[in-house]
Amino acid sequence: KSEGDVMMEAAASINRHMLTVDPPDHTRLRGLVHKAFTPRMIRQLEGRIQEITDSLIDRMQAKDQADLIEDFAVPLPVTVIAELLGVPHEDQEKFRHWSQVIVLGGTTGGDFEAISVAAIEFIMYFHELFDQRRAEPREDLITALVQTEEAGDQLDPQELISTVFLLLVAGHETTVNLIANG
Repeated sequence: KSEGDVMMEAAASINRHMLTVDPPDHTRLRGLVHKAFTPRMIRQLEGRIQEITDSLIDRMQAKDQADLIEDFAVPLPVTVIAELLGVPHEDQEKFRHWSQVIVLGGTTGGDFEAISVAAIEFIMYFHELFDQRRAEPREDLITALVQTEEAGDQLDPQELISTVFLLLVAGHETTVNLIANG
């Protein structure tokens, strides 16, 4: 396959999610993801979200000048999403980099090659993380997504990737804009 073909496959892989499919596919995906993404899981993160928020505010207060977007609005959602998914702390910087390149680059007409490389790295990383969570389950959304089942149906590898990407895009971009506009 050519490099362009691989990049197009990567883009297709991360963009086939609940927002881009119609019923019955949408209904099926929504049902499976809903089983994994529970209110209990979100409640468990509440204290950690407050800690992340407080830490970012403390760092801003320690500076002579702070940029609300760069210092707070961008790192807050990407850190929370990484922790919700169960991205290990040592990998969160990679996750932030991919988020910046894919999400922000994609909305601002960034470098197509850089976006494609980041998307391929993102996909490869999460396929490995899915395999790890199948072998060693944890209390995180990745584990819940790989284990969720409804009437014998499960999310396939492409659906897992696109669901994680949807969470990243929907949670990151909207939260950054909400904070900025607020």
